[in-house]
Amino acid sequence: GELYALGVAVSDATACACFNIAEKKISTFAVNFLKTIAALISAVIIRLVLTGKIGLHGIDPEAWICFSISGIMGFVIGDYFHFCSFLFLPYRVSMMVFNCGSIVTALAAWGLYGQVLQLADWLRIGLISIGLCTVLLTRKSQSEEKAETKKMWKGIFFAAMGMLGQASGTLFSNRGMRIIEGTGVSALDASLIRIVAGI
Repeated sequence: GELYALGVAVSDATACACFNIAEKKISTFAVNFLKTIAALISAVIIRLVLTGKIGLHGIDPEAWICFSISGIMGFVIGDYFHFCSFLFLPYRVSMMVFNCGSIVTALAAWGLYGQVLQLADWLRIGLISIGLCTVLLTRKSQSEEKAETKKMWKGIFFAAMGMLGQASGTLFSNRGMRIIEGTGVSALDASLIRIVAGI
């Protein structure tokens, strides 16, 4: 599980760097839509190679609803606002606010699903919080500060909305995965439902 989570973190960091570059050439909406189309094509090909099928059958309707809401919250709302924040915030600040989604998700899962947070989990939350404060409180020259202050609050709002969208999407995905546990439905199937809903 930790290796999968590390893979997600590395993939997200690489993808966001690419999105940051792409947004300077085309609109935020176009970047988000093309990203989701590329995700659909990739997921279909991988699923076809691994299972030899494309159709999504035998999945609990409640799981469909959870994964669909997750796709809308994550791919549409979360990613759109996250990409918008790149236009107003330094990349490092936008990513740090976005990565606070893990804190929100952990605390929400603790309250909603009764998932227990161990001491190590609280230490991770503290570490992320320290990282966020370090990035946000880094001093810049006066000219940089004046230029960025006008855009900063708008960017922070967009980054926070993106973070909340992603956190909500993760919570619904978590719920959906619990529903399909032991049914033979794979995480790739769940991803495909999320992507289709997002499109």
